[in-house]
Amino acid sequence: MRQVIYIWVLILSGITMDGAKGQAIRWHSSFEEKVFTQWTDSSGKGLADFFAADPVITDSLFLQKESELTLVCSQLVKKRKKFLAESQFLYYVFKQVHKRYLYHYQPYPLFTSLQDSTYNCVSGTALYAWVLGKLGFSTEIREMNRHVYLRVHTVRSTYLIDATDPDNGFVSDDEMLISRRELWYASNEITQARPCNKIITLSNLAGLQYFNEAVKAFNRGTYEKCMQLLNKATILYPGSDKIANLQSMTQKQLPSVVARVK
Repeated sequence: MRQVIYIWVLILSGITMDGAKGQAIRWHSSFEEKVFTQWTDSSGKGLADFFAADPVITDSLFLQKESELTLVCSQLVKKRKKFLAESQFLYYVFKQVHKRYLYHYQPYPLFTSLQDSTYNCVSGTALYAWVLGKLGFSTEIREMNRHVYLRVHTVRSTYLIDATDPDNGFVSDDEMLISRRELWYASNEITQARPCNKIITLSNLAGLQYFNEAVKAFNRGTYEKCMQLLNKATILYPGSDKIANLQSMTQKQLPSVVARVK
């Protein structure tokens, strides 16, 4: 499991806040605004939420990228009949997606960086969840304090997929092995009073992408941009402690920014 340096610092504080919710949100593109304010189709919106975080994405460009990913799913469907066991097919999907999209790991890339084979646990997990959903599998996104991974449920079995581990990131239908993997995740995290391993939605995961963008803005000292990103993250992932904690930290920085301007 790849580990991110900055995030654990940002989530140590137990403070939550309701501030900044009244701020007007500034959209960085018409596509982003449309996704947040007009789209209601959950199947299409799930993918659009991730593309919306990239300012260069337009409606036409999104449709093009969505079609490309849908074509990949169609190609995988054609291969399915060659596998006698579902575990073999799922492993094939795991390896094919990794080979095509998940090559260069970075801590905070956007989902659109997948076109350059650059990814992290958020974008990689989102890709697997979307692809497997298109293939008819039931998925469960699990969030820990500094990592996310995927469980895949079938009628007969449960599997675990860790997008950041190309060699051992597919754990087949053995609940004991899956539980051991999850305990290993927990042992690698800086534990808090409330260890985290909870189920979140694909929309929540898109909120964590905005959170990661906010972390980058915070570390650069661009606090107003950070707050704008966090406001969008909150829309997608209401009730997230780590988003609220970073909002609190950012809010404390904003008065000093105003004072320097004066």
